[in-house]
Amino acid sequence: MTKNFESTIYLNSLIRASAAAPGAYVLSEQEAKTARSFASLDAQKLLYTSSLCISDAIFGIEKKRYSWSIVQLYYSVFYTIRAILSDNGIIIFHYDGKPLWCKSTAGSTPSRPSGRIGGSTHKLTFDLLLKEFPSSPLISQEIDNVAPFQWLTNYREMVNYRIARFSEPDCPPCFDMIERIGMRKSVSSYLNNADHAFDPDHAIIAYPIYVINYAIKNLSREKICVFEGDDLYRIGSYFRDNRGLMPDLIRLKDAITG
Repeated sequence: MTKNFESTIYLNSLIRASAAAPGAYVLSEQEAKTARSFASLDAQKLLYTSSLCISDAIFGIEKKRYSWSIVQLYYSVFYTIRAILSDNGIIIFHYDGKPLWCKSTAGSTPSRPSGRIGGSTHKLTFDLLLKEFPSSPLISQEIDNVAPFQWLTNYREMVNYRIARFSEPDCPPCFDMIERIGMRKSVSSYLNNADHAFDPDHAIIAYPIYVINYAIKNLSREKICVFEGDDLYRIGSYFRDNRGLMPDLIRLKDAITG
């Protein structure tokens, strides 16, 4: 089974076969149905990717590799939001190197993002959630007086662009509380309740876990296994910390992969 975005491949093939400009192509009822089925498959692939990002981040924090863990936690939220959009039939794709988005409903046409978003798939992803689901609990509160996505983006951009040297071996303040409580206790708490999702002392891990938990519980279509052969057995070993496998993370993985 391909690891690529099935919906992207499908929409590109439709537009290219028609020779129409992307904004002029209108989805038929059958094409919309097919696109939505591909988007549902993409959603599960994205959730698995998101869960790996969280797992990698946790293992990195245990190894005191804080900077890369911040990046992974940001990407976990990005992939999960894309999964939520895909599961609801909202497809983000590239055509001739430029981002477009389209609803998988009959009569829909691909649209370009607004000028303020430009060519950023990340900004487009977060903007579409705000636009299409303005009452979502994922954006119901701020973190330290900043919108959740922007709060995480600020941390990710600090690591990627704003500092010349990573903080290691020093622990960034965003991880102080988690280091004090302990990773296993923190993760178990975050997985079982959302009390700390918007708390800046916990949110660097609590919010990504809250987002992926929300997505898993609200998947609207039948789950399809996106793994083959012994993949499921092998990936189980990824969800661990310094003490070994983490049962709470294994349950998170199982909720996605079956």
